[in-house]
Amino acid sequence: MSSQATRVLNSQQDELDSSEVAERELCFRAFDARNCQFPAPRVPLLPRLTSVSIGLSTNRTFFPIVADTPYRFYSRGRYALHEAYSRAGVGAQGALLVPAYHCRTMLDPAIRLNGRVILYPLDERLAPRISSLARLIERSKTPVRALLLTHYFGFPQNSGELHSFCQERGITLIEDCSHAYFRHQNDGNLGKVGRFVVASPYKFSPAEDGGVLIANQGATDLPESPEMRGFSEQLRSVARVVRKNLQDRFQPDSHAVDGKLAKSGPIDFAQGTESLLQAHQISAMYEPWVENKSGLLLSRLIVQMSDADRIAEIRRANFKHWLHAVRGLPHCRPLFDELPEHVVPYMFPLYIEHHAPHFSALKMLGMPIYRWDEMAVSECPVSQDYRLHLLHLPCHQSLGQAEMDWMTGLVTKVMMEIQES
Repeated sequence: MSSQATRVLNSQQDELDSSEVAERELCFRAFDARNCQFPAPRVPLLPRLTSVSIGLSTNRTFFPIVADTPYRFYSRGRYALHEAYSRAGVGAQGALLVPAYHCRTMLDPAIRLNGRVILYPLDERLAPRISSLARLIERSKTPVRALLLTHYFGFPQNSGELHSFCQERGITLIEDCSHAYFRHQNDGNLGKVGRFVVASPYKFSPAEDGGVLIANQGATDLPESPEMRGFSEQLRSVARVVRKNLQDRFQPDSHAVDGKLAKSGPIDFAQGTESLLQAHQISAMYEPWVENKSGLLLSRLIVQMSDADRIAEIRRANFKHWLHAVRGLPHCRPLFDELPEHVVPYMFPLYIEHHAPHFSALKMLGMPIYRWDEMAVSECPVSQDYRLHLLHLPCHQSLGQAEMDWMTGLVTKVMMEIQES
């Protein structure tokens, strides 16, 4: 973490006395990009439906985490989380421990249940600081009923210690595998430790939607199957998939990028505005009417037909492409500097020292980026720093060589040629 980032974090921390944070109402820092006028990404953030994803491996090195286990198929992982939280006792009489680094939809289901959310701190590799958990539980006026463990970017956390911690205290462990859908044949722990497991297969397969809820103690822990979507809704989903895949394909524009960078300086890139929001209700990304709706039939079919080994191979190759491209670049570093053989990555996490102007410059040039910049205020300096500085960059299987070269080249140019504002 840079010294400047540390100074910013310290100044932010002074806004809320640490002894009071746990008892205050949940509030969020949010980045408003409306005045930035960012163009649409030139490369898709998630995989498209192509022959690359579809097929059945014969080697079977990787398996979906739903293999040989009971599960339910929802529209999104957030609605599977709602069911898991509810079954674990989260609500007016039960609190939830959730990672301080999160997207809004990890918290929305608990807010929907009127449950108290307690944010627990993480280290710089996004592993839970277990030593802090007991203190947070003791400080809570509401009994803690569940703990959410997130396997960020496809990298499995060490879940054994947390499992023991939760068992000793009667807390339900819920594994968040939204970033980790495929398990290596030699890695038996991913998605096997928590009482409940939630995943988002559409982030790995070219499906329009799809969230799963797994119950590791057996099908009796699961609810009835979600309600099937109507015929017209199913038909429209087919039309959307066809239309999406008929869109114009990517064409590199390296010379155009060079021209824009040559005549642009830091002041040319809008930086957006920051605000502090009270969490009185769920976000716009959570739709209560979808809570008990099944994922689309076409999505289920695509997920079931997806080739885990082929998807893993290409994602891993693209992740390594990113690692090679950013090695030695100024103003940035990869969150993980190596890729273990059992990991199928969701995205490539890149830490940038200066979100302005580098984030804005990349967005203005059409770079596809996820970033969790609407996040609850917490006592975790790493999470508060990563909110604006950790970029999620695509490495999915439908990216071709030209797209990977364009993206890595763009990041290289921006980091090398645009100075800190």
